[in-house]
Amino acid sequence: MSRAESITGACGERGIRYLGVDEAAAYLNVGRRWMYRESQRHGVARYYFGGKLRFSIAELDAWAKQQKVS
Repeated sequence: MSRAESITGACGERGIRYLGVDEAAAYLNVGRRWMYRESQRHGVARYYFGGKLRFSIAELDAWAKQQKVS
């Protein structure tokens, strides 16, 4: 089971579309600090709602695919 499946599966039928900073950092295997400071610089889509920084799982996946090195 992939990390995204385990995260969305944990929320039941509703599922999760967005991750908080800690979850997104774990999902990408980077530090929390990187998510705050470097994600915007590196082109990771970020959202603010409820006064908190959020990341879309689908956009994290798309960004990660673009980082492929030959």
